[in-house]
Amino acid sequence: MSCFAEKNSVPIVASNIYLRNAKPLPFATKYLVKKVKGVKTGFLSLYLPERNMNRAKTLDYYRVEKPGYELSKTLSDLKKRGVKLTIAVVYAAGTSNEIASLISQIPSQPDITLIVDTLHGEKMPATCKNRFCFLSSKKGVLSKIILSLPRKSRKIKKAELAKFPSGEIKNSPYSRIEKERIKKANAILETAIGYCREDFPKIEQNFYSPLADWLAYSIRKYSAAKISIFVANKERGLGKGALRKKDIYALADMNSVLTYVKIKGRDIEKIIRENLKKGLGHSNIRVVLKNGDIKRIEILKYPLVENHVYKLAMPSFMLENPSYHVIQHAVEFVYTKRKIVDILEKSVRNSGEIYRPEASIMFND
Repeated sequence: MSCFAEKNSVPIVASNIYLRNAKPLPFATKYLVKKVKGVKTGFLSLYLPERNMNRAKTLDYYRVEKPGYELSKTLSDLKKRGVKLTIAVVYAAGTSNEIASLISQIPSQPDITLIVDTLHGEKMPATCKNRFCFLSSKKGVLSKIILSLPRKSRKIKKAELAKFPSGEIKNSPYSRIEKERIKKANAILETAIGYCREDFPKIEQNFYSPLADWLAYSIRKYSAAKISIFVANKERGLGKGALRKKDIYALADMNSVLTYVKIKGRDIEKIIRENLKKGLGHSNIRVVLKNGDIKRIEILKYPLVENHVYKLAMPSFMLENPSYHVIQHAVEFVYTKRKIVDILEKSVRNSGEIYRPEASIMFND
């Protein structure tokens, strides 16, 4: 994105989007200030997401702040810079009620014009049309915004949205850029990184998961913990043959990171019992079953000690999802910055192949 902006001299404005660590986007600016017919004018751009969008899971590297709050803050900054007229473009994926809610947070002033591009063709609420200049919600790809501004006026006389019609989108420069981006992404995902010796189903008979055992082994090997657990929470396993990047990426959530959790021995047994039939894998933990029930648990080849506090490595989704019963028993936990998919890819690249580790579940029927 940075290279694209520099090459094409396109000012990218993103007023309410940040990196996941809350720092500003390196390839964008929060607002622009330009003189339009002698009037110092500020331009800003906001994204209004759908209300039910899970931002943490939908956006891998970015965070979307509340547009109303960011708009108020940016307007204050523009006022300090002597801006007389403000043009705010809102890309609205929400409903008309959500758009109306955003508008109600802004004071009705002639020197503030809100231009709304409704991405889903949502109609504007009638009660809002008298306060701001709304654009038509024709479907297409945004090409430019045309403003009619009388000289030295502080009020927009006319605003119009220019879009490529649906039939012309495939010929637009935006479409060509997107196609090129998808082509490069697919080439990366198809890169071969190793070999799988045999089929790794998610769960075999008696709810044993060799895939989960390999996942647990991989994160334990590249962590500071001596034991680990991992639930294979994806629907698919791995098939025999060449392994590509996309095969590894399909095994874990893209946002999941390596997490260290301290848990007492008796609570480890509860966690194993709750997750045993979900495709649970372990590394340096052995579970012995008799008649389908846990007979004993060994950690590092020694019997589990109920009151001892153990340090485990696991993916963050197991801690965050109450259905895995980890957060209820955690004495202490620490997130790292290392993504699980990166650790798995490193494990495959370093060994060149994956194979079944020693089974972590023993049946003593």
